[in-house]
Amino acid sequence: MTITELKRSIVLNAQRFQPAEDWEAEVIEWNTILDIFEYALANGFQSTDYDLRALLDADDDDSPGVPEMGCEAALIDLMERIERTDLPNAIDAPEIAELFRFFELQFRGPA
Repeated sequence: MTITELKRSIVLNAQRFQPAEDWEAEVIEWNTILDIFEYALANGFQSTDYDLRALLDADDDDSPGVPEMGCEAALIDLMERIERTDLPNAIDAPEIAELFRFFELQFRGPA
């Protein structure tokens, strides 16, 4: 998937997200986050703290390679550390940070 295709997917998912019921909106949002991480992994992003491939392929929190905190918590931790460069353990991944900012803008609107 190219960055253009990913951004188009984010926009379309955001349009589906707005009128969706709570449970469906949560699924759309989470699948979009996973798509961003899949793109990141396919384009060379790696974490020294987590096995991103294991997190993305996990069936549940007991799957091999998943940290004790679980998949969702680990991915949220990565997201925050990519987006927030002010954190002491921030991750320098500007292209991925821009995708998460784009995601937030599409799903939630301007801050």
